[in-house]
Amino acid sequence: MPPPETDAEATERLARWNRTRDALMRAEVLDCEDGLGVPVAEVAALRSLAHETVPVLCRYGSGPEPDGAAGLLRVLDGGFGLALWRRPDGRRADAVCTEFHRRAADTVTEAGTAGRLPHRIHELRRGVRAARTETYWSDGVALFWDDPHHPLPGSGQLLEAP
Repeated sequence: MPPPETDAEATERLARWNRTRDALMRAEVLDCEDGLGVPVAEVAALRSLAHETVPVLCRYGSGPEPDGAAGLLRVLDGGFGLALWRRPDGRRADAVCTEFHRRAADTVTEAGTAGRLPHRIHELRRGVRAARTETYWSDGVALFWDDPHHPLPGSGQLLEAP
C-alpha cells in the first residue's frame, strides 16, 4: 500500500488537474527517446514539468523491463491526473514510436483541455474499429483519468486491468 499523500502533494495534484482543465495541454513523452526505451525520470524531475503537461508513455509494459510499472507509479507520484500510454500488444512489437509520439502529442493539443480528451480518445477508438488508416497509431492507447474533484470510492489503491 502506498504511503498516504501529504497535504503538499494533494495541493500539487489539484493544481495540476485544474491547470489541465483550464489551460491548453501539451504532451510529454517520458519513457522513449529516438525509439529507445528510457526510464521515466524520478518524481522530483517530473514535478518540475509544467502543470499543463500530459505524460505520454510509449514503452509502458512493452517488455520484461521492471521499470515499466515503476515509471507509471512515478508519474502518479508526480501529481499527474492525466496520462496516455500505449498498451502492449505482441502484434505491434515493432510499432514506430515516432508516429505514436507525434500523433499522441497532436491528440492532446487538439483536445485542448482535460474535459475534451476522453471524447477525443473515444473518437480514435471508433476510427480504429472502422479501420480508418489515420487512427491506426492509436490502437491500444489508454487514458489514465484521476479527477481529484470526483474521486472513485474505495481504498485509494491503484487498480490493475485484468
